[in-house]
Formats: sequence, C-alpha cells, structure tokens
Amino acid sequence: MNSELLYLTNTSVAAEFEWATYACYVYPRIIQQMISCYQSSHQYVYAYNMSLWCSGYAQTIPLTSLRRSNKHKYKQYNSCFSTLLQTIYRDAVSGWLMLASFFYMVKQYDKALHILVYSLSKFTPEKLYSFMEMSDIHNRLLKLKSFQKKKIVRIWKIMLVDYMKFYQNSWLIPHELQMEVKYTNFSISSIVYAYFLQFLCHHHRNEFRQCQDCLHTLKLVIAEHYCIEGQITFKSAAYNILVIALQLSGDHEAARQAFIHSVDIFPNENTSIKRLELMSS
Repeated sequence: MNSELLYLTNTSVAAEFEWATYACYVYPRIIQQMISCYQSSHQYVYAYNMSLWCSGYAQTIPLTSLRRSNKHKYKQYNSCFSTLLQTIYRDAVSGWLMLASFFYMVKQYDKALHILVYSLSKFTPEKLYSFMEMSDIHNRLLKLKSFQKKKIVRIWKIMLVDYMKFYQNSWLIPHELQMEVKYTNFSISSIVYAYFLQFLCHHHRNEFRQCQDCLHTLKLVIAEHYCIEGQITFKSAAYNILVIALQLSGDHEAARQAFIHSVDIFPNENTSIKRLELMSS
C-alpha cells in the first residue's frame, strides 16, 4: 500500500506545512478508498492509517487567536474536533486521550474528565505496550479463536495501548508542557499523560482533594513502572511530568528531587535541566 497517507503516517517528523499542504488532498482520497474497498480487512487498514494521520494534522489547527472572529474560532473548534474523532481507531487509548487533551485546551474540563475516566479503565494487565516482552497471558489470549479470526488492525484497536506523541509546536499539548515541544517532538506513556491531564483538570477546577488523589496515583504508577514503556526516555519523561505536577501542587522540594532523578536517568537533551535552572533563579 503505497498511498500518500502511509507515507505521511510513517514519517517520524512531520512539519506543520506538510500536514496543511496534504490535508485537502489525502483525507478525501482515503475516505473514497475506504468506501470503494469491498474487503473489510483493507478498510480497517485505511481507518488505522487515517487515524494516525489525523492525530498529527489535528495538532496543527490553532485553537486560540486574538485576531480571529468568533465565527473563525468556532470553525477551528469543529475542524479539530471532527479530525480527532478519526483518531480513536488507532489503539485502545491514545486517540481518546488526544480528544481529552483537546477539551482541556478549550477549558471544557468536565468533558475531558469523562473521557479520562473511560480511558483509564482501559489500562488493564492484558494490554500490549510498545517495547514490552509478551507474557504467557498475552500468548494464550492471542491464541483464542475469537482473536485469531480478527485482523491485526482490529486486535490493535482492542489490545494495544500506544504512547502519546506530540509534534513540535503542537496546539493540543497542555500549556504546562509546551517547553517539551518547543524544538522537537515529545513522546510520553499514555497512562502517565492520562493521570497528569486528570490532575490538571482538577487543578483548574480548584479541587484540592482530587488533585492529591491523582498525584498519589501518578507517583505509584511511576514508581512501579506500571504500563510505562521500557525505554529510558519514557521513564525520564514520566519524572518530568511528576515534577510539574508537584510544582503546581506547591511541593517544590519534592519537585526538585524528581527533576534530579529525571536528569540522572536521561541527561541528554532533558528539559529538566532548563526547569531546574528556572527553579533556582
């Protein structure tokens, strides 16, 4: 399958002008291919790759602008929302989390929290994660007839929990994390991002007890490496997230210790160094 969509989704770094240039061309063509395709297996592949592409394109749609009219803002809102609805076919969680991130950015915290509760219910032991070693449970589960009859893309939708990937200068990443995408892309474990976004929603709603509950759970998830990819970059990013949450909660000493831990894990190109400098100034 050598369509332009596959080229875009398999490109690790996608510049904003590339998404915008191909938006009007790729999207209608893939929709046409899905409708005209009689084999359901091919339709699932098209839907999966369109989900990947939409996840990147949605991040280039500006959600705020002081110079735009309300009509334009409403159009941008609907454009981003409808694009994000196509991202839920990629795996069990990441598309929903990107949608929750959208509602957080437009300050609709209730909607974001509802999606986050649903998303967090998906983090169960039988799920598959990137860079993990499959256990006997996974092998037995995938040998079930009900799974063997399904196409691989359908299995991904049910079993896979992919990590979150925010592109450089993404419009969907929370303001608290914009330093992470100033010069490059930023990847983070889905479960860490889910609890952090839940914390942020409660923080903006001035719900102290719920903030503490989220922070406590986030600490446990990171300490036990639960559902976190094995690469050191994901572990370091998790501690960066914890630090920001601790800062917002007012525990600056604990935040400083977590920053140091993050730098110890991954000293190269770590934004924790910059954050430490800001804390010390």
